[in-house]
Amino acid sequence: MYKGYAGRILRVDLTSRNVKVEPLPDGLALNYLGGTGFAARILWDEVNAETDPLSPENVLIIATGPVNGTAFPPSGRYMMASKSPLTGIWSESHVGGHLGPELKYAGYDMILVKGRSSEPVYLMIDDDRVEVRDAKNIWGKDTRETVKTLWDELGDRSFKIACIGPAGENMVKISSVISEMGRAAARTGIGAVWGSKRLKAIAVRGSKDIEVADPDGFMQLVKESIRMCTEEFFGKAAQDTLGKYGTPCLVEMLNSIGRLPTKNHWTGVFDKANLIGGEAVRSRYRFAQVPCLACVIQCGYISYIREGRYAGTITKGPEYESIFALGSNCLVSDIEAIIHMNMLCNLYGLDTISTGKTLSWAMECYERGLLTKEDLDGIELRWGDVEAMIKLIEKIARREG
Repeated sequence: MYKGYAGRILRVDLTSRNVKVEPLPDGLALNYLGGTGFAARILWDEVNAETDPLSPENVLIIATGPVNGTAFPPSGRYMMASKSPLTGIWSESHVGGHLGPELKYAGYDMILVKGRSSEPVYLMIDDDRVEVRDAKNIWGKDTRETVKTLWDELGDRSFKIACIGPAGENMVKISSVISEMGRAAARTGIGAVWGSKRLKAIAVRGSKDIEVADPDGFMQLVKESIRMCTEEFFGKAAQDTLGKYGTPCLVEMLNSIGRLPTKNHWTGVFDKANLIGGEAVRSRYRFAQVPCLACVIQCGYISYIREGRYAGTITKGPEYESIFALGSNCLVSDIEAIIHMNMLCNLYGLDTISTGKTLSWAMECYERGLLTKEDLDGIELRWGDVEAMIKLIEKIARREG
């Protein structure tokens, strides 16, 4: 097996609760490298065009690459793939943080999940010890409560946990998987695939080393990669801006060139962009920096609202995409409301981008008379109406109405 890889695939059949470990084929590593490449090959081989994405026959893939868990930037990212319940075709969603590296430290390059459990379960991975455990006590909980409950049950907060919320359990087609209480594998409805399999969470802890073929040569590549990111790809000014403000700095930048999605994409300019951009977040609500493993930029952060209407709101981000989707695209200029809705989406396990864009589309339909108050269970969905948006976010998560 090539260096850099753990050299093993973890296969889980939730119908039988059978778990087995297979060697990672050399040909797979050589020809498909890792991550998306691995997932594309597996999906091609194991899922056909007629497979229902929410059926037991669909495969859930969690994949890493050869540099995950090393000092190479940004080695914290991993990916999930499946056949999408949203589109019926390829599903791919990437997420940062530390769970991907932890999976490598536990000794696995990929997890492949098939079947459907008769009851809610979660997967516990502790190096070579792998168990499919009962999850009835956490089914129905939001993603934050799920993680806290599992940490108490496992007795160790070093476990890295990815889970679904009520939206995934209800197989909402824009549901996400929340990794480490705020990093989202959000696109293409991957959370619904977890829900269809009755898989609530995966908890991973590992202690193995990752071997590289030439440690000295590898560290030279790491240094060169850092130099290229700093001096060539981003540039020092862009790196400093992203590190200071995170991706919300893109709000005002894109607004200045007419590229900020506004009013369901009717325009690219929002006259209140300064109220929801990087400085608006950083000046009052940025609480802590939470970078991915080995990241040069370190843009990840946590927001916290200390007082007022949304006091107590604490959430990872929001990122630029969440801000435009729940903000300018719905004509919302209240950054606290955006932060709060971002938190709700993370707790329920909803894709903030798809949720926000669904709401902005519905707002335009309401404005044009294509949707009525009766269609929306008595909700008047006008542009910028945060309370109406919150009510609909809750309904989407529970598949009500």
